[in-house]
Amino acid sequence: MRIAIEPKPVTFEACHSLPKFCPSAHGHSYRVSVKIAGPVDHGIVADFQVVRRIVKAVVAKLDHRMLNDVIENPTAERVAVWIWNRIEDKIRRSHPECLLVGLRLVEGEHAVEVTP
Repeated sequence: MRIAIEPKPVTFEACHSLPKFCPSAHGHSYRVSVKIAGPVDHGIVADFQVVRRIVKAVVAKLDHRMLNDVIENPTAERVAVWIWNRIEDKIRRSHPECLLVGLRLVEGEHAVEVTP
């Protein structure tokens, strides 16, 4: 049996421009939540703080940045996938029995969810 956990979200601030949709540079407040699933080992699936530190380290690369300098055409969907691709392996290395099963990126009042 696998149980899923969802540590406290990580927040960051960033700006971007989207040539096809909104060419003017503008900023957002973002919130990233992840869901990790795995067996209960010693009473827990994974240490919430360890998982949160992994997410914070990846998100720090985007915090207070112009997202266009980091991600091509940084739509919310592309930002969410960029984050997923950078935390998935780190989660697996820190918790070998666990899988990243969900990531939710909230951009202002809108949200994107990534699943495997």
